[in-house]
Amino acid sequence: MLKKWLALAAIVLGLGVQSAISQAVPAFSAAGLVKLGDSVRYGSYEIFKIGEGIYQLKDQGDPRSVKGGLIGADMYIVLGKDKALMIDLGNNYMIGYKQDEILPRKNAKEEFLAVVDGLVGKLPLEATLTHAHPDHDGMTMALIERKVTVWMPKGEDLQGPKTQHGIDPAVYTSFDHQTKTFDLGGGRVLTPLMVRGHTLGCATYLMPSDDMIFTGDCLGIGAGRSLRGAESLKMWSDDTQKLVDYIKATLPPYQRYGLKVYTGHSVENVIPGFLNINHGRLDLSYLDWRFLQDQALCGNAILKGQWLNPESGLHYMEIVNSQTRQKVSLFTFGIGAVEMPVAEAFKAAGIKMYDEPAAK
Repeated sequence: MLKKWLALAAIVLGLGVQSAISQAVPAFSAAGLVKLGDSVRYGSYEIFKIGEGIYQLKDQGDPRSVKGGLIGADMYIVLGKDKALMIDLGNNYMIGYKQDEILPRKNAKEEFLAVVDGLVGKLPLEATLTHAHPDHDGMTMALIERKVTVWMPKGEDLQGPKTQHGIDPAVYTSFDHQTKTFDLGGGRVLTPLMVRGHTLGCATYLMPSDDMIFTGDCLGIGAGRSLRGAESLKMWSDDTQKLVDYIKATLPPYQRYGLKVYTGHSVENVIPGFLNINHGRLDLSYLDWRFLQDQALCGNAILKGQWLNPESGLHYMEIVNSQTRQKVSLFTFGIGAVEMPVAEAFKAAGIKMYDEPAAK
């Protein structure tokens, strides 16, 4: 009898704990996400419907923070017939992240899981990362506690999450870009394609069924921010060209020209390419096929030193980054853009850097 009472007490206490957790934050409802482009706010997130059963989760960042904590991060959830896939896990607001001056947020885990549950419903969920940076793997433990498989691209530094958030690297399941696909059922298959440079294993995810590619920081307006060296540029340029060639060989023209490029920081889509006195700042929710091609052209042109030729189409300028307020060196080709130190660009092109003129 005593055992029965103890068991009953355990159940009641368990329900009490679950009830307390569920009452900590209100349930998230996706009822307002009806038409493409619809958005709803919930906690620190803004959720957009970008396709049927495809959602973008935007965290707008915190003006008190720096780096990824300042500009926020975008995550994506794709629903298939048989399962759901989440791409990237944003900043760590459960315990914060000191290096980016991110403070913990009250009910961060509960809010995050409420959004995930409200969008995914009863479908089995897996998650995958574009790369192992703190603003893309931050909420890993919230899903691991749910026994969700979290995939990590081969080549990424598995010690990164441990250093960043104290996460045991063993919680991730590594995959090879050459062999892995994510089949969600109903024709939705995502193929990971490697674009190194920002990191050594950076993965993009191409989903031809809906003319979409999710690039994280592998490709994006601000991706060049971390192309700090000549070798990174060479890898990035080579892999970006391979990505463009793969898409040309795989997708017919009508699909290529309808391709939507969703990055890890859409807030940065206002920065590049349109830096011209004849253009206003354009705030784009996604980029396109022309952007991918111009990125490849930009990388190849830098390697040839073509910014020194005014007629080449490659332009070099120094600007102040609108988020970090720091001066950066920017190379643009059409709507493609790469940020990197100009001295490293000279090195990559095999050209001796000119001497800076003496100040008068």
